[in-house]
Amino acid sequence: MFSERLDEPLLAQLADADALVRRWAALALARLWDDCDEAKAAAVRERAPEKLCALLTDQVVEVRAAALLALGTFV
Repeated sequence: MFSERLDEPLLAQLADADALVRRWAALALARLWDDCDEAKAAAVRERAPEKLCALLTDQVVEVRAAALLALGTFV
């Protein structure tokens, strides 16, 4: 069962100053969205894809890779 209370803190952490936090937030979102249409619908309402797209230009390659994985899971 999906709870929208899970995605809001993770989306906020995508803007964290610590690259490790950004990376793990993106990876957690990818797992949350895996085969869960309800979670994906909530992500659209929260503009999650746009927030992840912003990470595609992150200075840290692992953050970019995690964002790409999350976006791939979203699709």
